[in-house]
Amino acid sequence: MAKNLLKIENVYFAFVKIDKPQKNKFDASGLLKEFGATVVLSKEQRKQFKEQKLNKTVKEVDTADFESKYKFAPPYPDQDEQYILQVTKKATYQDGNLKAEWTFPKAYFEKEGSIVLSNATLIGNGSFGDVRLELNYNEKLGQTNVSLDSVLIKRHIPYESKGDEWASAAGVPTYVEAPTPTPSTSHAPPADMDDDLPF
Repeated sequence: MAKNLLKIENVYFAFVKIDKPQKNKFDASGLLKEFGATVVLSKEQRKQFKEQKLNKTVKEVDTADFESKYKFAPPYPDQDEQYILQVTKKATYQDGNLKAEWTFPKAYFEKEGSIVLSNATLIGNGSFGDVRLELNYNEKLGQTNVSLDSVLIKRHIPYESKGDEWASAAGVPTYVEAPTPTPSTSHAPPADMDDDLPF
């Protein structure tokens, strides 16, 4: 069965967590994990997204406060606000067991005219590209829920760690070098599912 996807092109990313599941901060049990990404939209993209009437709120952050919160310069400095869309994808069932790996979000990278898959490559704040969102209609609640399907990174900013003052003084790099993206087949769905082409 084909997914119902919404693609938003030319967005900026922050706090992308696709390499491994993270704890769900709203889960008191500590069992639930998820993947996630913060997507920064333009004013026009925000308007188009809201017109879809999806069960997902776009947050407004004052441009003056953006850099201190998201660790890179506001992408749209001429706007009074920056528009933030936070999307996640469940990595576990309610009992804490991991879901199948092929259901996890994927990270694609443009490299020398090709698109390669590399979920292990860390994505730093300020990276630029496209995002695909999976839409699932809940008949009982009468709403369409949104989850993270995949990202396509067109301009990659390497992930920077918080650093270590002693390591910096010793000349040790305080950021994680991003490995060269390489094709991967570890996220292939079962053969009987539709083969969705990346972007």
